[in-house]
Amino acid sequence: MELPNFTIGSAVGDHLRFKLLEIELPEHEGFTFFSAAISVRCDGFISPERPCLFLRDMFDGFLVALTSFEVSRVGRATLESLPSSGFTLTIASDKPTECPVVFGTVTGPCFTGRQSDCLPDHFSGELKFAFELDSGMVGQLLRNFGCLLGKTATPLK
Repeated sequence: MELPNFTIGSAVGDHLRFKLLEIELPEHEGFTFFSAAISVRCDGFISPERPCLFLRDMFDGFLVALTSFEVSRVGRATLESLPSSGFTLTIASDKPTECPVVFGTVTGPCFTGRQSDCLPDHFSGELKFAFELDSGMVGQLLRNFGCLLGKTATPLK
């Protein structure tokens, strides 16, 4: 069975890819975790696919915030991995008439895709990303995140 995955943003431009790796990891001290592979492309920089660990309760809170955001188109919904995984994602807008902005950080290896004298083609660090999201994609994004852990029955596209 292929696990769910989807892209936030343009497949050829700035985007974030989210791919579920394991749905239910063994509970640890009463907490349930899941893992996903994250990759980001923004302003010519690329973070290769990197595994991140998420607390199930925090993900559920993100879905509640994203549902509220989808209705009002104002505010923010933030998803954070465990600190050791180094990933944050926020979807936000200050006005319902503005396009939402997707922003966050991913730590680990990053690539420039080119070699130069002053910047190697890869390095380890923190990639901060930000790009606009078409307003019409918020509902699809909510359905996609909901499908990751079986919160909805809508298939991913």
